[in-house]
Amino acid sequence: MGVRLNTPSHSRIGSGSTDDVLDPRGIGRTLATLNVLVVLSMTIGSLTACNDEFTPYNEVEGFRLLAMAADPPWLGANESAKLSALVVADPTEADVRYRWSWCPLTTGQVGGYTCAVSHDELQAAVDDAIGVGVVDVPPFEFATTATASFTYSLSPLVLRGVCAYLAEGDIPDFVSVPECGEHYPLTIRLEVTSGNQTIVGIKSLPLILEGDARNKNPEARGLTASVATSTGTPLTEDGSAVLRRGVEYDLELDIDEGAAETLTSTSTQERERLVVTWFVSAGETDRTRTSFLEGQIPFEQTKKNKWKLPTAVNDDAETARIWIVIRDGRQGTSWLTRSVKLKD
Repeated sequence: MGVRLNTPSHSRIGSGSTDDVLDPRGIGRTLATLNVLVVLSMTIGSLTACNDEFTPYNEVEGFRLLAMAADPPWLGANESAKLSALVVADPTEADVRYRWSWCPLTTGQVGGYTCAVSHDELQAAVDDAIGVGVVDVPPFEFATTATASFTYSLSPLVLRGVCAYLAEGDIPDFVSVPECGEHYPLTIRLEVTSGNQTIVGIKSLPLILEGDARNKNPEARGLTASVATSTGTPLTEDGSAVLRRGVEYDLELDIDEGAAETLTSTSTQERERLVVTWFVSAGETDRTRTSFLEGQIPFEQTKKNKWKLPTAVNDDAETARIWIVIRDGRQGTSWLTRSVKLKD
């Protein structure tokens, strides 16, 4: 794909201990009074006009960022997550370039999820609240590699303070105030570039503030394609499976029902929702997404779709690719990538 795979970079958020210092909520108080100035520029040429013909969302053409993932998807104090991205790029283009950063407070969708506080402002707020030199806030930008490692080493006490005072402070409307509870929703931002095109992706990384609840990424083991009652053909990563042009195949994802974890509250138990997105490089799928919703949409429906492959007249490519992205609604994400050979 033209992706430059280097040794993963590693970032630690903060350093030093803050558990025994003065009330860290002063950090939030300082941030709440910052005079934040955000300049949002829009290039008219980057806007796409509506027309009668468009490519469906799940049909992949050109350069795309399909998903971002963290493993594990939730972090406890002093734990690390591996960050990765599902990128599709033209192999004839220049190498794909990555730029990872983190931000405690963003301008939200309207502001393009830019950081609403600078590194220096955050460091000043921390110093003002708990003393100079107690915590060193690392640079927001932390990696330029295809994958990156991220460590939650800032005390949860500090994040609770930020949450408390941001919720009460006079914050500009364009700032996206974190909804804190048992987690602090840290924003991970990725800029990925191929040639002269750049795509920006955003992912929330929950940092655990209290409790021992966890989440796991939902994962699939494999994928098969079949016609009518025929035995399913396993689709493999190496692209050795052969499918016929112009034929509609029944696809079935090999995923265990346990991928939809059981959530326990004070009074009820329910299973998390799963959403599966089916991306293809050729042909079309019966559904863009399938899902599981306990009591409403059965799990079996999550696993199945149809893939109508193109004829040679419509697409003379010798191979076709499929990317399946699985999300659980609690920031858990994984994907399965397969390639097949096409024949008449």
